Amino acid sequence: MLDDISSLLHLPVVGDLHAFQPLHMDDAIQMLVDLLMISTEAARAETGQCRGSYVRLQWVRDIYEHRCQAGHWTTMARAYLLHLLGCTFFANKSATNVHVVFLEALRDLSQIERYTWGVAALVHMYDHLNDASISISRQLDSYITLLQCWIYEHFPSIVESTANPDYNEDSPRACRWIATKKTVKSICTLAYRERLDRLWIPDICWIPYGEHRLV
Repeated sequence: MLDDISSLLHLPVVGDLHAFQPLHMDDAIQMLVDLLMISTEAARAETGQCRGSYVRLQWVRDIYEHRCQAGHWTTMARAYLLHLLGCTFFANKSATNVHVVFLEALRDLSQIERYTWGVAALVHMYDHLNDASISISRQLDSYITLLQCWIYEHFPSIVESTANPDYNEDSPRACRWIATKKTVKSICTLAYRERLDRLWIPDICWIPYGEHRLV
């Protein structure tokens, strides 16, 4: 829910929604040229390699480093934020690329704080949870860390979690948890199902952010 997004990530849930429009390939190329200061040929080559209006996260990191070296701070900030969006709120199954359309929200950096990024992240997650519920689906995309921390908060008896001893309530609540590969891989699917079958209403933490909401 919006309360989870606000508490776990400290993302705004009140403000404006950005209306992302379908992006034609030529428009995506022009957006890359205008907002990341690259040549048309380079933009066409990258989108061609990704076979659509996408660019590789590694490619975005290279652009970021080049703009840092050149002192083009606005373009550097756009590259950094595009990479951040592709790795977190709008992550996809490829885990290697990001859609160019998100650059549109970064055109005017002075305006990005007015957008309800928390709402967008939640809608994106619900959309892909819907896809993941289909029997033929084998992978879930979107911001998995958000889902994982939500489970830690609401279903403490389902998974083994490690609390961060240095955490304080001034930080996003997601920082409260330390997840290691060893912990994640130690429980098989069958064990998860058995724990879910044994779940009772008192085992669920319905209001986990009481202390944090005061902050």
